Amino acid sequence: MKCYNHQETDAIGQCKHCYKGLCTDCLADLGSGLACKDAHEEEVELLNSLIENNKKAYSQTTKSIFMSNFYLFLMGVLFVGFGYERSKFLMYFGILCIGYWVVLAVYNFINLKKFKTDYET
Repeated sequence: MKCYNHQETDAIGQCKHCYKGLCTDCLADLGSGLACKDAHEEEVELLNSLIENNKKAYSQTTKSIFMSNFYLFLMGVLFVGFGYERSKFLMYFGILCIGYWVVLAVYNFINLKKFKTDYET
């Protein structure tokens, strides 16, 4: 691959923003990516910050899904307990709700496991 600006010079990398081949005179090394000197440095820095923010968000996903499952289970238990104390209709409604929430919680745990497996590969 040749440099986009200097067709006679071999490129040593690509701009992370526009993917043009760059020689040593045309590139700016930003530590976690190359950019066209004086052209795409801000865009590449923004892209790098977006990637870091996504990594932070992913690390919190497991906790968030666990908490939602815990909430579903707790609400189901409360519905059954309340229904048992008040009337048979509410008890059956509570049992129906807890069944739904348990199925939803199991579904979420299965998807979480698949999500973690897919992300790690």
